[in-house]
This record gives sequence, structure tokens and C-alpha cells, in this order.
Amino acid sequence: MNSFTSRSPRLHQTRAVALIIVLSMLVLLSAMIVAFMSTVSVDRTATQASVSGSISRQIADSTVNLVIGQIREATTSTNDATTWASQPGAIQTISGRQTSPILFLTGGGGSVGGGATYYGYDIPPAPATDFVYKLYSADRMRVPASGYKSSAAGSEVAVIDNWDRTDPDTQAKDHVDLNEPMLSRITDSRGEKFIEPRYPIIDPRAKYHKDGSKNDTVEPGIVDGFDAKIQEDATLKLKGGAAVPYVPMPVKWLYVLRDGTIGPASLGSDKNPIVGRTAFWTDDETCKLNINVA
Repeated sequence: MNSFTSRSPRLHQTRAVALIIVLSMLVLLSAMIVAFMSTVSVDRTATQASVSGSISRQIADSTVNLVIGQIREATTSTNDATTWASQPGAIQTISGRQTSPILFLTGGGGSVGGGATYYGYDIPPAPATDFVYKLYSADRMRVPASGYKSSAAGSEVAVIDNWDRTDPDTQAKDHVDLNEPMLSRITDSRGEKFIEPRYPIIDPRAKYHKDGSKNDTVEPGIVDGFDAKIQEDATLKLKGGAAVPYVPMPVKWLYVLRDGTIGPASLGSDKNPIVGRTAFWTDDETCKLNINVA
């Protein structure tokens, strides 16, 4: 009895120590598992971010290549009787018929000097071979020149006229405003609160007076020659109290598929799903006016 009684507390102590060791190991294993899962989660997030970045760069490169292809196709016609003219957001090919050259040996022929060769150029109605190559994102990037103003351009102008940024439900489907400003709320030293917009493309205040007030007259504003259809948001005020102005530039979203195809969302399928989208507006440098020589 005495021997059994003397060993009983030791047995209980041994079991208690074993329980503490087991619990410690479980806590350690749990901590290791949590740390491993956290590492896996961080690595997965980093991988997803890297993949998304790669896809974004590929879409950006594809967009640039698309525009380059549009300009190259529009300006490299193999037909000597076809020329081209650029405008903001588009390039149009123009076909004609060159007449026989006339050589002026002496002064005359209007502004043509002596020794110059003058070529006449007859321009018939736009034939089926003339196209407008759009430099902005649209469902159809190349349209016949004969019907551009009446159909394609008309529907796109209607989107701009009906654009309402304050009511997303009324905005055109699958369009985005490239000139949507970033709005900063500012409080000056006198405590006056106002909105300072940052426009990515066109600042409509170029039409305003130098004091910042709205210019509804035909007189030039801050930038001489600038004019545009300006919308306003009366709920937001500029410094001085004028409403925040907008010049919407809505263009169509183009969707990029897994195989690299770019087009409307209807092209997507289960086998070739949509991986991203892009929208753009490009101006050809030749459409700029050099005020030093013009």
C-alpha cells in the first residue's frame, strides 16, 4: 500500500507533463500550418497580381499595334490615284483621277511659277474603295467613306449628345468617357470649399473667361479658337461658384479574347472567353496646325 501510494503522484505528474508536451506540439503545428497557409495566400495574391499586370501590358501593346496597323493601312495605298487626309480621330482615303501634266515654261497659270509642272486632280463622288479608318475604339474600325457621315458618325455623335454622367442608367451601353475628370475637394485658407477637376484630355475651361466665369458668347475664351459642347454638374462647384464643366469623349469598349482577338463582347465564348477590355482615342500628328507657318 505504501509503495503504490508513493508512486501515484509521480504517475499523475508524468501524465500531466505528457499532456502539456502534446498540447505544445499541437500549438506549434497549428502555428506552422497558419504560417504556411498565409505564405501560400500571399504567394497566390502576388501571382495573380503579376498575371494581371502581364495581361494589362499585353492589352496595352495590342491597342498600340492596332492603331499603328490602322494608320499604316490607311496611308500606304498601292494605288497612285489614292491619297489620304487625317483628322482628329480618323484617316480617310480619297481616290481621284490625275489629269495630264501642264508644264509652264514662263510665268503664268495663276500662282504657278515658270518652269513648274502642274498636275490636275479630278475627285469623283466617293467610290466604294474609299474608307474612313477610325483611330478610336469602335465596333467597326473601318467604314466606307460614302456612308460615314450619315450612319457611323451620326450614331456616335448621338452617343455624345445623350451622354449623362450623373445617371449611369442612361449612358450608352459598353461605352466609357475618356475625358472623365478626377475631382479633388479643396478647402482654401479662407475656408472656402470647392472642386478642382483634372481632365485627362480636354479642359472645357479653355472656353471660359479669364476670371473663371462661364462664357456663353461667341467671343473667344482663354484659348482663342476653342469651342465645344460643354455639359455641367450644378451639384459641384469650382472656385468662384461656377458649376463643374464636362466635355464627354465616350468611345466603345473593345474586348480582348484569350486568343488575342479584339472586338465587341459578342465575340466571346466558353472556348475563347474575354480576358480584358480596352478603349482609346488617337490623334495623328499630321492633323496638328503649326501656327508658325500656317
